[in-house]
Amino acid sequence: MKKSVLALALASAFGATCAGGAVAGELADSVFTNGVFETMNDAQPNAEVLAVKDGKIVYVGNQAGAKNFINDADEVIDLQGKYVTPGFIETHNHVIGSTWMAKGIDLSAVRTIEDLKSTIKAHVDAHPEEELIIGNGWVYPNLEFELTTELMDSMGFDKPMVLVGNYCHDAVFNSLGLKKAGVDLDTVEDLQPGLIYWERDEIGKPTGLAIEGQWAQAYVDMGAWVSERDIPEASDYLQGYLATQGVTAAVAPGVMTPAVIISGDAVIAEYRLTAEILQKRIDNGEAKMRLGHMPIFKLPDSDIAEYIAVGKEVSDKYDSDMQWVAGFKLHTEAGWQVGAATQLVPYKTKGEDGLDNFGQYGLPVEFSHKVVHAANKAGFSVYTHVDGARNVKRLTDVYLEAQALYPEARNRFEHLQFAMKADRDRMVQYNIPVNATPGFCNEIDAGEGGELLFSTIDEGYSKDAYCGHPDLAHQYDNVSLSGDSPGFPIEKSYPVYNMQAAMTGVDPVAGGNPFPSWRQNMTFDQVMKAHTTIAAWQMHIEEKVGSLEVGKLADMAIFENNLREIAEQDPSSLVEKGKVVGTVLGGAFTHRDGM
Repeated sequence: MKKSVLALALASAFGATCAGGAVAGELADSVFTNGVFETMNDAQPNAEVLAVKDGKIVYVGNQAGAKNFINDADEVIDLQGKYVTPGFIETHNHVIGSTWMAKGIDLSAVRTIEDLKSTIKAHVDAHPEEELIIGNGWVYPNLEFELTTELMDSMGFDKPMVLVGNYCHDAVFNSLGLKKAGVDLDTVEDLQPGLIYWERDEIGKPTGLAIEGQWAQAYVDMGAWVSERDIPEASDYLQGYLATQGVTAAVAPGVMTPAVIISGDAVIAEYRLTAEILQKRIDNGEAKMRLGHMPIFKLPDSDIAEYIAVGKEVSDKYDSDMQWVAGFKLHTEAGWQVGAATQLVPYKTKGEDGLDNFGQYGLPVEFSHKVVHAANKAGFSVYTHVDGARNVKRLTDVYLEAQALYPEARNRFEHLQFAMKADRDRMVQYNIPVNATPGFCNEIDAGEGGELLFSTIDEGYSKDAYCGHPDLAHQYDNVSLSGDSPGFPIEKSYPVYNMQAAMTGVDPVAGGNPFPSWRQNMTFDQVMKAHTTIAAWQMHIEEKVGSLEVGKLADMAIFENNLREIAEQDPSSLVEKGKVVGTVLGGAFTHRDGM
């Protein structure tokens, strides 16, 4: 509706003095009234009304002060007492292209060879049109057999097959799959012997099981991944789902396509293509959230200078409120469950050489040092995947050296798992950002009562180092939370799920006992900050989002019930009762259900 001259005059006269600080002459496109607004702004923590103009907030305050905006607005949305927060921010979620890592037949329940064969057969019978057999989700501790090409062939399926598992780290092919990919097991070479490699039998012959991403090139070459098709499809699903859960911004710390574990050149080519695809989605109105993204270093032969140059190139070309280069990702080591995370004490099982096993760096510390300094000098922060306490100790030194030279950088540790108290204290002292994934810190990973954890690594050491992020959250405001799709399915990688897990120490679906029992649970205020104000600061976008304040982008999550009241009464019911009925991005709904 066209604004009248009278409405303009009233707005000008009233706007300069109204509560919430709107500037004289600003009018509203839309007004959200009768809400319970948790603004995350300490100067004005609560409100009843919020007005939006041109995608930005122009008023936050009470009903009386909003009269002028309500009279002028094109649309007034009566929230009828619903609970509203700033749009949630996912600070570590691979929501660009990563559905391929959980694609195909679900093998998570497989235990025996008979289970495997019957599960695959049921899918093949139901989908005879599919030319490839793709499975995912098998887990080493669950299997009562060894995965090999010979075993795959023995099941008699006459189509190329690849089964990805071990939390997306490893995969096995049948002979037809290897043939379609152009792989000859007699001549294959390992990307990183001992870390990224083909499993071999007792006489040194590759078995067809590819470890820690050695399988990625073959996966692409057999046709299981096509960038132009799979990136938009994955974005539709992953970002679309998070939009139904109140998420309006996310960082994809590494565009996780198969290129990540093929070569640095492949990463760069795919990164350029991804930014182009994302921009087309933005231009076409298909984007559901604001996205920060970054190239990922996983292979030590990656050209650091070339990565930095591409980061600048993509940033110059596409930087906006909807997509930007958030920094650079270092993926430095694998997990403690397989004895790979670098520790300060030896694992209980010795290495293949018979010596004590302290874990293994995928990227040497000196390489990480060069990346951090080169990226920070160019104006980018670095996000480092860390699993082991030795890696954290060394990289804390690297971060502090860089912080002295480049104080604007906000280099962060990703889903912190092991870190000694002395190093956590340094994080607090020097305000080093930390990201944590609650799903990695409960009995699912550690076993009942920590049985798997303590049988792998010394119990006393573990109790000092393991999953210390809740204790950190009680010490300083610089711990963000996130899911980690595809490490977890996206349906377990959204804010309210993480909030409940962090407040209870229990997976909301799998249940179990609170773990680690020696840690403090996080409070509601802490988990809210972790998905709003802290997340925005860590991502360098705190001037735009993270709280509901005049001048910021109008991003909101609208809930049927009051999350704070639920958390105070029973935090274990947050997932059950925390339904999102509306998600608003720049003043426009990306999700609307029942309102």
